[in-house]
Amino acid sequence: MSAAAFDTHKYAKRLMDAGVTPAHADIQAETMGCMMAELAANTTALEKHELRNAAEIDVFGAKLDKAVAELSQKISETSQNSMRWTLSIGVAFGLIQTSALVLIMFKLV
Repeated sequence: MSAAAFDTHKYAKRLMDAGVTPAHADIQAETMGCMMAELAANTTALEKHELRNAAEIDVFGAKLDKAVAELSQKISETSQNSMRWTLSIGVAFGLIQTSALVLIMFKLV
């Protein structure tokens, strides 16, 4: 919205044509012009804030994407390490069982 788009003279003339006194029409037109200028300023400020917020959201989104990628990588590494430990423990228990069976077999023979 632009304050230049609001014609106070035309607005005052329309008020006078509708029966409003010239003094009241001028005051109302002046007041409406000020309100429109303030609205235009507020709209511009709001648009600047929206652009800044959108840029901040983009930066935050990029940081979040990077953090998620790093976390996924760490989860993958941890999963691989867990698998290695599980297999190592399984093999160790298997060897212990086999050793125990062999010892039992030698004692029985």
